[in-house]
Amino acid sequence: MWEYANGIDNSEIVCKRERPKSIGNSVTLPQDLRREDEIQKILLTLAEQVTYRLRKENLLANVVNVQLRTKEFKDFSHQRKLDFAVSNTKEIYSVAEKLLKDMFISGMAIRLVGLTVRKFK
Repeated sequence: MWEYANGIDNSEIVCKRERPKSIGNSVTLPQDLRREDEIQKILLTLAEQVTYRLRKENLLANVVNVQLRTKEFKDFSHQRKLDFAVSNTKEIYSVAEKLLKDMFISGMAIRLVGLTVRKFK
């Protein structure tokens, strides 16, 4: 009993890896971006990173979410449910690009860009 109360346990460690609920990446930028084409380049890089992890986990995503944070720390986030589950960069980037167009206002100073996928099959 004393060993248990003091965190001493000599039993074998059993690790059970669970499936992730979401996969995403974000980047805080060294300087604010104000042009949509600059943000699209960041989104493409994030899409490549996220889809690499999707394929590595052998998963397909049904929902894509894009997050933007301004220099005033206001957050904007849009998501879209896909018609079919995917794991390829082209499909996820295409949806992310549309979400960006829906919420980006020209001249808005963006400090952080994020991309997350979820609802796996």
